[in-house]
Amino acid sequence: MNCPFSEKQQEIIKEHSGNMPFKAIADTLNKKFKTSFTRGQVANYCRTRGLTKRYFTNPAIPEYIRSIMPLHAVRAMELVNKEFGTSYCLNAIYSIMQRSGIKNGLRNSTEVSGSIKPIHSERIDTMNGRQVIHIKTDKKWELKHRYIWEQANGEIPKGNDIMFLDGNSLNCNLENLCLVFQPELRFMHKNGLITEIPEATETGLMVLRHRQALINKITKGMNEREKKNRMLRFYRQEKAIKEA
Repeated sequence: MNCPFSEKQQEIIKEHSGNMPFKAIADTLNKKFKTSFTRGQVANYCRTRGLTKRYFTNPAIPEYIRSIMPLHAVRAMELVNKEFGTSYCLNAIYSIMQRSGIKNGLRNSTEVSGSIKPIHSERIDTMNGRQVIHIKTDKKWELKHRYIWEQANGEIPKGNDIMFLDGNSLNCNLENLCLVFQPELRFMHKNGLITEIPEATETGLMVLRHRQALINKITKGMNEREKKNRMLRFYRQEKAIKEA
């Protein structure tokens, strides 16, 4: 397979492969030669020729990073690129710090200024067609309603989920949150049993659980075939009652 790069372009790649990300090298080539090389093409060329990324050849860079600590890697990346005219990505800064034994010295993101959000910051995202709130913890961004419920009640059991009693996914008050089985939550949504009135939603959940208890009682001791036939009759009767 023919090499897509000219001799002059290959020299530039070899020169920068040790201290620039693949995308930055591709951008440099495209700007200089009016080409449209991709990051993948540069990465493939480097890997097939053993030009592994070492991320820093200038010993002043790790020393500079060490001198500006404690600082978050995002801010360190900005300062390094400004000071040395490089185009390091965040992974490159992490690699330099790891190889040089540099720690940022920060306990959590509350000590970080700039674009890093502090602990307990909130943001609104869209998930499955509805708006939800994420909250920043000391580990990661978490769904606020799950975080609030777990702080009060402990870890959410496997196979369970949290339901908003008033149907408002932005209302994360503890009294508006209810632990339900995931099949229960799907049934409540499918059958429109989650309303703006929390008491009505709770009533719908009680009816659903009573219905499930009745089904369990009716099908107790039956084999799979008998259970399937009995459930078909049950669903027909239930449908007839709804349509009456």
